[in-house]
Amino acid sequence: MVSVPGSCGELVQGIVDGVRLHASCPVDRYALATWRPGPRRAGHGEKVRRALAAAGGSPAFLAGLTIRSDLPRGIGMASSTADVGAAVGLWLAMGRGAVDAGAVARAALAVEPTDGVLFDGIVLFDHRRGSVLERWGAPPPIELVAVEVGGPVDTLAFNERDTAAVSREQGGAILRAFELVRRGLAHGNAVSIGRGATISALCHQNILPKPAREPLLRLALEEGGYGVNVAHSGSLIGLLLPPGGYDRERVQRRIAELVRREAPIRRLRLVSGGLHVGTA
Repeated sequence: MVSVPGSCGELVQGIVDGVRLHASCPVDRYALATWRPGPRRAGHGEKVRRALAAAGGSPAFLAGLTIRSDLPRGIGMASSTADVGAAVGLWLAMGRGAVDAGAVARAALAVEPTDGVLFDGIVLFDHRRGSVLERWGAPPPIELVAVEVGGPVDTLAFNERDTAAVSREQGGAILRAFELVRRGLAHGNAVSIGRGATISALCHQNILPKPAREPLLRLALEEGGYGVNVAHSGSLIGLLLPPGGYDRERVQRRIAELVRREAPIRRLRLVSGGLHVGTA
């Protein structure tokens, strides 16, 4: 079996020197792929089928493939990347005995823009072309309280939008955000990571606005947190908080008051990304 984490959006996302980049934000919710010989037990989405075809996957493998996922669709939790990564990773592991995350990413990128959760740790990744990859290391302990503040977003349509002009205006701030997150990971500094993520979230209000973003940021800081991050092509806001260092019931109550709608709230943990191979 192979599992891949989903995400709570991205820590930072923006255009640098004409290249669309993000710093990944993997969390402890997963897609899990398993295989047994025999007829297909469940249908698979078009993205999984296309990515497996790009990786040379056989019809017999697809017929015996099962994918289970904890990740909701369309809100910015990298559900498609996790599904595709788990499926292609399992195909490669069964054939080679090992999994190359780069090969999995190439198959995924043949289908659509892809999240860096496929790679170990937190990474800087070009989610359209895969041409830039820097490994920034494992995260310090950070809990995320993830709030849906809008409806599902069509990721493919969003990624076709022309945001270059806005991104150029914000280029300096985005560079600063990436650097803060990079340094924070290098030194295990959650405050620096939160500052970088918050800068990126604020900049993105000009591209895909999030309702209640400012009051949720204030709430995170009042609870001793580090800031907020967002799903740059989804509807999530994540409050970045110290594990065990805040009042969970009070935060949940305040979120309900601020959002003023039935909004799922998920408690997540920032983890290292990567494809995890095991036995069923």
